[in-house]
Amino acid sequence: MNNIEKLNTYIQNQTILEVTNFDDKALDGEFNHGIETGMHVRVINVNNLPHGDGLKITLDTQGFDERNDPLLKRDYWDKDGKPTLNAKESGDWKDKPVIYLDVNVSIDDMFIPVSGPEIELMKIHENNNDGRTFIQFLIEQACLQNDIDPPVVDVKIKKTPSPGL
Repeated sequence: MNNIEKLNTYIQNQTILEVTNFDDKALDGEFNHGIETGMHVRVINVNNLPHGDGLKITLDTQGFDERNDPLLKRDYWDKDGKPTLNAKESGDWKDKPVIYLDVNVSIDDMFIPVSGPEIELMKIHENNNDGRTFIQFLIEQACLQNDIDPPVVDVKIKKTPSPGL
């Protein structure tokens, strides 16, 4: 799945994402409007840039103040020329900031999902783990949803040492 498809899935599912490595990945890092690593956001819009060299992504930070506010850095200048303000205090904060992502950067390097259908399935598997792998659990769930019998498979993963070690 490419970046656009993945982001559109996040939009459709209203997936909550945690920001990771934002400053290293965004094209518009100087103007990140206070978005910091560890914050929670939702993606609400995504478009290709006109020359095909990146993506324009609109985020939504509303509803995450309790988590996000303590993560705001004090790196905005006050009237005395000292970096004592955060993005909200400086007036630079936007609840729906736009960021730009280089076409060669994977969205997986910028965000990790913390809610959504895939996360819910992981939680169900963890709470009802009877020794099945997550893949076996997913196959069983798909079979149950389609009213077919799951295959009986006993998969054993053999670990072999890497060459040269």
